[in-house]
Amino acid sequence: MRPGPCNRPRPALPSRERGVALITVLFVVALATAAAASMTGDHQFDVRRTGNRIALTQAHQIALGGESWAMGILARDRRGETGTTAGDDAERDPEIDSRDEIWAQQLPPIPIEGGQVTGRIIDAQGRFNINSLIAGDRVDATAIGRFERLLDILELDREIAQAVIDWLDANSETTYPGGAEDDFYATLEDPYQTANQPVAAASELRLIRGIDAAAWRRLAPHVTALPEATAINVNTATPAVLRMIVPGLGEGEADQLVELAAEEPFESVDAFREHPLVRQASRQGSEDGTDADGPPGGVGGSLAIGTSYFRVQVDVQIGAIEYRLYSWLARNDNGASRVLRRSRTPH
Repeated sequence: MRPGPCNRPRPALPSRERGVALITVLFVVALATAAAASMTGDHQFDVRRTGNRIALTQAHQIALGGESWAMGILARDRRGETGTTAGDDAERDPEIDSRDEIWAQQLPPIPIEGGQVTGRIIDAQGRFNINSLIAGDRVDATAIGRFERLLDILELDREIAQAVIDWLDANSETTYPGGAEDDFYATLEDPYQTANQPVAAASELRLIRGIDAAAWRRLAPHVTALPEATAINVNTATPAVLRMIVPGLGEGEADQLVELAAEEPFESVDAFREHPLVRQASRQGSEDGTDADGPPGGVGGSLAIGTSYFRVQVDVQIGAIEYRLYSWLARNDNGASRVLRRSRTPH
């Protein structure tokens, strides 16, 4: 019997075809391996990204908890329930805000699952409020005089004050020689327009003519942006701000006043004005003509010993995630606070 078609032996492939088949199989295996590796890498990346998002969300919620803590301690402070670092038995007018009070102390690191959280409250009225420069539709003479002195103290060009005024005021008239309106900013490589309204955040100053990165680094610790004109708290003012409000006050004397106010805060603005260091400096400022914004031999107005505006900083660290939340709070006479704005800086 002849073998049928199904029983016939298959002819062996030539060696060249066998080599091509082997290469094809190896190529397919390599492609599959690469695809599997890529899918595994993408999966791991997705897992890490999801983990980071969860950690950031968790950090934000913890930071909001720190914000609530700040609101609570500021409310208790206004009710006179928190005391000072000298002890809760120390008697203090609850309307006086100073560096020796509990709210002003750095919150030590608090352990949380996978990391820690710290926080602090800063008196925003211990700085110069940029939005105080404009009162209605006019420039506030006291505020502009102080801001120009602050620029002198920080060794910055005082013509910056004119550019800031043009940024804030509602008109389009340039203040010469250092001012700047739309016609200046339109010529920049990345053009923009002036705000012609109060600044929303102090960092907005970075957009203004004459304020480069180096100038901003000098200004930042001493300025703020609040929604209304505010008095400066002499109990929490920075040394540079104290020198700004007391013409003739030297750097050493300003440091002394800061230390004195931290140990025994001024109980009234008059007590501040009558302090020997302030009186002597004011007298010197009146003699050399630098006391342009206040009464002869005295210190000008817009001063306070208490505060309505605060900046809260909460730092959260979870694993490799570092998260910082800034919250600006406005506290009313009853002690309740509301959030004006927030900013965050995740790393």
